[in-house]
Amino acid sequence: VGTLVRLLAPKLPTDTRIGACQALAKLRGNSAPAVPALRQALKSDQLWLRVKAAEALAAIGAPAMPAAPELLEMLLAKLGK
Repeated sequence: VGTLVRLLAPKLPTDTRIGACQALAKLRGNSAPAVPALRQALKSDQLWLRVKAAEALAAIGAPAMPAAPELLEMLLAKLGK
């Protein structure tokens, strides 16, 4: 998981970061240590990186619950609320 977290670094190409999100999603709850880095990825200006980070957080489950307010805020912003 540590290597995948390092692959989420903002300086890396977006495709690399998306791939890391996809791998973390497959690891599900074992990816809990990646939650802080995934939360940072939610702030990216790259739409698909945000989508894949949200998917990974959903796959992680309960350990990712602290990210729920950020996800809700993102949804509401897109809906114009």
